[in-house]
Amino acid sequence: MILFAYGQPAPTVTELLKLPVRNDVFTPQGALHAGLADLATSFGIPGRAEPIAAVDLVRRISDAPMIMLSRHQPHLTNASKGDGVQPA
Repeated sequence: MILFAYGQPAPTVTELLKLPVRNDVFTPQGALHAGLADLATSFGIPGRAEPIAAVDLVRRISDAPMIMLSRHQPHLTNASKGDGVQPA
């Protein structure tokens, strides 16, 4: 749906699901946010991954036109880039 909103042709759902694996974005712990942002950018959708401190969260949500959030365990330094992600 986001691709259509940006006027981009959309691959099949199956192809979209395969992209993170093909591009080393998917890890045993899940997809890396920086990699997903890079994939979105390759389709013409602006995106970036960055860590946001909890105290800044409300301001950042209100400033952003669109935002995707996830919370990670404290042992991850920067989960958006895989820092601290332990192999399975």
